[in-house]
Amino acid sequence: MPSHRLSVVVWLGVFLALLAFQTLSPDSAGAYTYSNDFEGSTPWPEWNYPNAKATTPVGGRNFLGIFSNHTATLILTSFGAGASVTVEFDLFILRSWDGNNTYWGPDYWSLFAGSQTLMNTTFSNDFGGGQSYPGDYYTNNSPRTGAVENNTLGYGSGGWGDSVYHITKSYTHAGGPVVINFQGYNLQGWNDEGWGLDNVRVNVIPLPGTILLLGSGLLGLVGLSRKR
Repeated sequence: MPSHRLSVVVWLGVFLALLAFQTLSPDSAGAYTYSNDFEGSTPWPEWNYPNAKATTPVGGRNFLGIFSNHTATLILTSFGAGASVTVEFDLFILRSWDGNNTYWGPDYWSLFAGSQTLMNTTFSNDFGGGQSYPGDYYTNNSPRTGAVENNTLGYGSGGWGDSVYHITKSYTHAGGPVVINFQGYNLQGWNDEGWGLDNVRVNVIPLPGTILLLGSGLLGLVGLSRKR
């Protein structure tokens, strides 16, 4: 190959590598972790409810809430498409959730990552009715199926109590800011059917190999130029 053509190829490779580096944000050079146990002071500007802090009547545990028919949104830094994202959290289900009951409910709770639906389910603290979790709606399971705690938070007035679920979901990021929506709907109000979040953790692992692949190609071209 003539030297001037080889130079063009090499510079084209450099350009593509720089372009890939710009596509992946500086924060995506390595794994990223966000965590919040809500024990610190407000505000938390990464949330659309930056001052929403509640304390459990029993145990004095601080959490984000209390919500009802609300969408709590967490917005984090930008990453390139293909990044692996894992979101982990404790979900507090407070008082008289009725699950799949079509007279008083259904009482829905959903988790979204951008336009991706990670969960769309129901919960029940009523032992007379079922819930969809750990499946999606409409699956029918016993009330409190999958709960890691029951009646530990102090919301027992009216005989309904509370339950805690430890939830972990993973998805492939579509690119741009990491936006996660936690949503309750068709509920009867926060003082009757409320929910909250605690111990939220988000791990992001960028898609490997894009820059390394281009870099290895450049090294091959340089070696070829030296050989010729």
